[in-house]
Amino acid sequence: MFVFLVIFFAILWLIYIKLKYFTLRGPVPGQPPHFFFGNLIQSGLLVGSKPISDVYISYKERFGDIYLFWVGFIRYTIVHNIDDVQYIFNNRNKYDQGSIFLEKVSILVPDSIICNIGAKFKRHGAITMPLFRRNKILSNMNIIIDGTDKLLDRWRTQSSEHVHTDIVEQCQNLLLEVFGMIAFDYDLETINENLSENKNELTEALKYIMDAFRFIIYAPSIISTTYLKCNPRYQRARATIERYLNNMVEQELTESLDSRTERKKISLIASLVSSLQTDEKAEAVKKEEDKKVIFFAILWLIYIKLKCFTLRGPVPGQPPHFFFGNLIQSGLLFGSKPISEVYISYKERFGDIYLFWVGFTRYTIVHNIDDVQYIFNNRNKYDQGSIFLEKVSILVPDSIICNIGAKFKRHGAITMPLFRRNKILSNINIIIDGTDKLLDRWRTQSSEHVHTDIVEQCQNLLLEVFGMIAFDYDLETINENLSENKNELTEALKYIMDTFRFIIYAPSIISTTYLKYNPRYQRARATIERYLNNMVEQELTESLDSRTERKKISLIASLVSSLQTDEKAEAVKKEEDKKGKLYFRYK
Repeated sequence: MFVFLVIFFAILWLIYIKLKYFTLRGPVPGQPPHFFFGNLIQSGLLVGSKPISDVYISYKERFGDIYLFWVGFIRYTIVHNIDDVQYIFNNRNKYDQGSIFLEKVSILVPDSIICNIGAKFKRHGAITMPLFRRNKILSNMNIIIDGTDKLLDRWRTQSSEHVHTDIVEQCQNLLLEVFGMIAFDYDLETINENLSENKNELTEALKYIMDAFRFIIYAPSIISTTYLKCNPRYQRARATIERYLNNMVEQELTESLDSRTERKKISLIASLVSSLQTDEKAEAVKKEEDKKVIFFAILWLIYIKLKCFTLRGPVPGQPPHFFFGNLIQSGLLFGSKPISEVYISYKERFGDIYLFWVGFTRYTIVHNIDDVQYIFNNRNKYDQGSIFLEKVSILVPDSIICNIGAKFKRHGAITMPLFRRNKILSNINIIIDGTDKLLDRWRTQSSEHVHTDIVEQCQNLLLEVFGMIAFDYDLETINENLSENKNELTEALKYIMDTFRFIIYAPSIISTTYLKYNPRYQRARATIERYLNNMVEQELTESLDSRTERKKISLIASLVSSLQTDEKAEAVKKEEDKKGKLYFRYK
């Protein structure tokens, strides 16, 4: 009877294992796995008849871009489409660290950073992940080049008839060598000789840990835990790694604070040591006042998040990141995408009208040309955007573009007619002359010269034409590169435009403080005001008939003609006239 019970419960246990680990369920497709082996036999990986790349390609053809694949007891969700992969990595706030790391790696190295998940993983990631971004890797380019040269020199010492059958393993050794130097300032000596013959104690321990991982990845957790607990070689390898890491930490602690602060930008061990909590006792008895400050600071950050970085209302958009808005998600911050491609991708995702955050500033983007034309044809309904009042008024508070409401419409009635089609055509000669000047400059250069700054030069052409049409002033932006231009007004305008690129991302209080204490901005603004005052005075010397005729095609003439010349008389207008108006209104 006992034997039958054992057999019965063994069968129940096997059925439970089959249903829990080796059953295909849910909407994601895949090949039904074998018991214990998963898809290893069906795919040909177990007997080595197919490389893993061919397996992935064949499964993609059968099941599509997303499917399930079992490696032993472990079920993977394989994603092929590069857009889906990019979306996952760009939205790590939604897609957490995979449970495979918590379940398997924590058996092998339970105290490792990679075993953290949720908020703890994100907190550790904030310290370590910045070290592996492109600009940080570039600062360690010499280490990578030295390691590669060392491997190539080793290959050159062998005969030309030698066939390298272990290139993949040697490239892995190179990667391990480079990682050891960048992360821990430690030479693992993996390139000096074959890894299997390496006598470096730490490298040997790491090699055994990696070999053990290849076993436990396929086995169920209970078998893996038992195997490692009863394996003295694994215990020695783990103790060796812990001893070396403790020595590295102690060595790092002997460095000066300034040295560690500088090196934490490029070294993992320095970054981790710098993040250690050294004042635990003081933290435990921290004053209540300090905690209140932190509490109110958190409340303020929550307020900023809700006020400036929260997607609300019927207009769609991508939920923005704190402080950066959509700059990171869109790829604009790192320059991985031009702004035109960003707008196209967002249009495909959200439609013709959507919200887009640039730092603290929220834009409503309109793509449909009919909607854009309707907005510009009905400026009496659609007022000037508040972004100009908020941002541009910090930079040039007296500019026309900062007006809003009735004042904006009054100024617009003077300036906007100058930019209509028939007015632009009347200045076509200025546009043609500027274009000819730019083309002549290009023709003087050799035919092999590659123009890498065409966009900048076309912007210079537009600035030159605008200066001539609006102010009858030659800004000399086409004569030479704008960055080398010695025209005082052009230099001041260039600095103002460069400054605007900064303040557009920053909150108003930071922008205002920056400009208030920036002497170069103050000089640039004074230069522009001086030149504009001179232009106005020059225009006032012109005859009334000349100015009346020229105001149809010149912005400066139009503005001067609209000046209130009897402001003093208007201010002291007779009280009798006002009383008379009131009397007639009453009647």
